[in-house]
Amino acid sequence: MGRPIVNTTLASIAALTVSAVLIATTALALETYKARDLVQARYGPRESEFGFKDYDGEYLGALFFAVASGGAIYVYDGIKGDIKVFGNSGAFAKTIKAEAWQVGDLFPADMTLTSNGDIYVLYETSDPQDCYKVFLTAAGIDTVRSVPVADPSSFCHSGDDGRIYGAAGIVSDEHGNVYLADWRTWKSRKLTSRGRVLPDSAQSSSLREGVPVSTGGFMSYCPRGSRSQKICGLVLRDEAGKLVRDWSKLQGVPVGIDKLGNVYLGMFMISEHPAYTKIIKYSPDGSLLAVIDIPMSGGITNQYGKHWIVGTDGSIYEMIGTRESVRVRKWERVR
Repeated sequence: MGRPIVNTTLASIAALTVSAVLIATTALALETYKARDLVQARYGPRESEFGFKDYDGEYLGALFFAVASGGAIYVYDGIKGDIKVFGNSGAFAKTIKAEAWQVGDLFPADMTLTSNGDIYVLYETSDPQDCYKVFLTAAGIDTVRSVPVADPSSFCHSGDDGRIYGAAGIVSDEHGNVYLADWRTWKSRKLTSRGRVLPDSAQSSSLREGVPVSTGGFMSYCPRGSRSQKICGLVLRDEAGKLVRDWSKLQGVPVGIDKLGNVYLGMFMISEHPAYTKIIKYSPDGSLLAVIDIPMSGGITNQYGKHWIVGTDGSIYEMIGTRESVRVRKWERVR
């Protein structure tokens, strides 16, 4: 199986040892969110069913997911090596061919959808000089295509105990450009421009501060109390680097931004029993809009990529893998 991949976004949330979060809600008419299981899929041999394996107590099945702008759900099946697509109502629609991750030294890491329907899947490898691989697929593509990644070792991190995996993700912006993202330093490098793979020199020179968001702009973040010399907190800049939003006074780890520019921050409430995640929604100017308490799921299968996804409409999606099924839960605004 190789070394397990760490979801760095979730790890950052867990590192916030918050004893309590006090939010003044008096006299505020906060938005209300309600959860429902949008996708409920079984394990089995059918096309709509997921693979499941138990590797000496390490359970594997659906490994990560993505949400299209229209609400369709894309789930990577780590056992069968395909991507299952569910409509915005949760009904199974089709499968899309993907790279088989159990062959060779490929370890799944993340996935992103572009505005034109292409799917880019990121894998990590055990090769320190060629540690990231990217593959392109989509409905109607018979052969999964490899996307060259320039100098991938520059996005690898090392520690006292050797290489550290899990720092990289893959994201796309509103124009369909695809970026390799570093969640430790919040930097990104462009791999494709409007569907065209950039040459090595263009990829290397495209390294910049911030990670693109699908609604436009680049988000930068550093935890409070870090030793970084840059401004700590959360900021959003445009493509030219001009500051658009400064949320540095807000607490929490960024989860996402919706099409209206509202920002969602997460805090892991480890002092509570049972533990839960508090996702707090703010308007672009930093006004409190909603406080959404998300209980810890009963998932047991290994999952990578993005733990929560904020849809363009402001709904929050979470994938939960158990021994019985794969579910995608949707937290949507009801008031």
